[in-house]
Amino acid sequence: MHARFPGRLVFVALFALANAAPAQSPNSSLHKVPADAMFYSSSLRIGEQIDTFLKSNAYAKLQAMPAAKMALKHLMEQAHKPGNPLGLMMSFMHAPENQELHAVLHDMFRNEMFSYGGADMAKLLSLASEMTVGIQMNQMMMRMQGDNSPEGQLKALLSGMKDSVDDIVAPDIVFGFRSTKPDSVKNLLPRLEAALNKAMEKAPKELQGRLKREKIGDADAVVLSLDGSMVPWEKTKIEDLEDEKDEFKPLVDKLKALKVKVTLAVKGEYVLLCMGSDNSAIAKFGQGPALATLPEFAPLAKFADKRLVSISYTSMKFAEAMGTSPKDLADMVKQAKEGLESSPLSEELRGKIVKDLDAMFKEFEKDLPKPFATMGFQFLTDTGAEGYDYHFNTKTAYKPLTMTDNMGGTPLVALAGRGEDATPAYKKIVKWLKVFYGHGEAAAEEMGFADQMKGAMEQAMPFLQRFDEITGGLFLPSLADAQGGLVLDSKWSSKKWFPELDQEGSELPMLEVGFLFGVSDAEKLVESFKGYRKLVNDLLDVARTFGGGMIPEDGMPAPKTQAVGTANAFYWPVPPMGQDPAIQPNIAVSKSMMSISMSMQHAARLHTSKPLVGNWKALANGNAIHEIAYVDFAGLMKTARPWVEKLGVPALLKEVKDNAPEGLRKEDIPAQVATLLDVLGCLKSAAAVTYRDGANTVTHSVTVVEDIKK
Repeated sequence: MHARFPGRLVFVALFALANAAPAQSPNSSLHKVPADAMFYSSSLRIGEQIDTFLKSNAYAKLQAMPAAKMALKHLMEQAHKPGNPLGLMMSFMHAPENQELHAVLHDMFRNEMFSYGGADMAKLLSLASEMTVGIQMNQMMMRMQGDNSPEGQLKALLSGMKDSVDDIVAPDIVFGFRSTKPDSVKNLLPRLEAALNKAMEKAPKELQGRLKREKIGDADAVVLSLDGSMVPWEKTKIEDLEDEKDEFKPLVDKLKALKVKVTLAVKGEYVLLCMGSDNSAIAKFGQGPALATLPEFAPLAKFADKRLVSISYTSMKFAEAMGTSPKDLADMVKQAKEGLESSPLSEELRGKIVKDLDAMFKEFEKDLPKPFATMGFQFLTDTGAEGYDYHFNTKTAYKPLTMTDNMGGTPLVALAGRGEDATPAYKKIVKWLKVFYGHGEAAAEEMGFADQMKGAMEQAMPFLQRFDEITGGLFLPSLADAQGGLVLDSKWSSKKWFPELDQEGSELPMLEVGFLFGVSDAEKLVESFKGYRKLVNDLLDVARTFGGGMIPEDGMPAPKTQAVGTANAFYWPVPPMGQDPAIQPNIAVSKSMMSISMSMQHAARLHTSKPLVGNWKALANGNAIHEIAYVDFAGLMKTARPWVEKLGVPALLKEVKDNAPEGLRKEDIPAQVATLLDVLGCLKSAAAVTYRDGANTVTHSVTVVEDIKK
């Protein structure tokens, strides 16, 4: 599913508790970072967000809590003790000679923080992917040979890297800050250089003299130069791991020659920390075409006047390097071939297996997801935060959702999306399992244990065939609609939920969990249930012949049925053990939907046409929605609060000692818990919908926040 709440969206919304601030200046790192960057992430208006939160009623409430005051007092007392790290840091930052440093650091983290990876990042990611496959295959082969030693692990690592020497690079990774005090940062560079050189006087001699001041174009910088020759290669005795003379020599030579520079530079109003093979990233920053010129950022132009707080981007090359590629599949085949060469199987059988491996991976190659670039951004609104995420030139277009018509109107959580029919993929997997099972039989024949294998499979094969017929012929085709969803609600309550739970007479709400599945053929679905039940009972009959004395003679009984809304619910009655009688797990099937829920009441609501309430459809800007995520945080808090206040707090108070410190006394705790719940209640709701916009897939999300009233 594409629908999601970007992690930072909820975070930044917590700061949107005051009046609007001026629009974001277009002079941001987006206009400086080179267009060939593999990925980019930027956080903006950080200081403004923090200031807004510190001015909110929610923060004032937290600050006024006795426990918060006590904690701050204790922290200050500890900080003033001799040798305390926090105290030393505070003294250092507040010393007169360090006020400029204090101001610079404070300023750097208030305006903009960003990071990006250079074009060579794709090589490193591809290498990592290839290494993962190679290492896993080499480790598997070595374990089969009984070698799981540290040396064996190192050999597997080297073997996984040796064929990709040309891809071993030190890519540019840059972390940056936009400062309003660049001259002050420049003034601090000599002091930083002197302090670091002083510290490295006690470092190994290999590090001596590697830190220097440099001028990189118009940037002032401090550069630490490192290289692979600093590694004590002679101690690794790599030659002892080689199966052939100089097998790993090209790899080791490349690693020895690898250079890495760690650079802190000031360029214009930006402070850049760069790691790479050279300082070209510093020179390229702000020169030539920038990320902002790419077509992927065109949608952002419409929101240039908004209070942007984050921007993110990943290139298609980044996606290609991160995803499974045809080359990855080819590498898997290659590794499998190499493994087969050392096996005791005949050349003829190995040839057949290799031929089928090639055919299988070529078939699976057609189903590999196509890589795509992504871009997203979030901005503050008067009621919280809003964001868009774009997946560009995505090929798959799904049918619109219909499941939102059966979500009970006002649930606490509603998640729904549409995928693809799983039947073709399942049948393809089964086809190849049968092919390689045949090779397994041939291998068993050659290796002399065909009789044992035949005996075991004669028992299992009929059951496996029946399972396949039910799954591939009935169950999966019946769910070809490929819609799925989750609904959380809390429209039931009880004074006695469970026998071991003492609710002290309080009637408490409980979450209702419902899983939803789109149904294409209800008759086939019900028939598959019957088929699975008979299969289980036949398996139990076989198990009894092997001494399964604890297995009930009747096996799995037929479920009872009950009409719920437009569906028929199937269930096994829960024996009464003191729980609320409303608790009754069930599977309900209607003409177009299957649900799994914990009560008949919830099943009835889910199978009664009652569309999801709210203005979430407006988020799709008139487009057909194929995914949705909605969370009523206020409703969740309303459900949880009685449990906390009526059961959690009393239980906590029983553990509080009479001599507890101020702020943590019994009389202090209830009001402070209420304050914490009030602050958490500032987050009201969040919604996200995913839809198609031309060739692109778009997720539009909003979060609503409301400050505590005075």
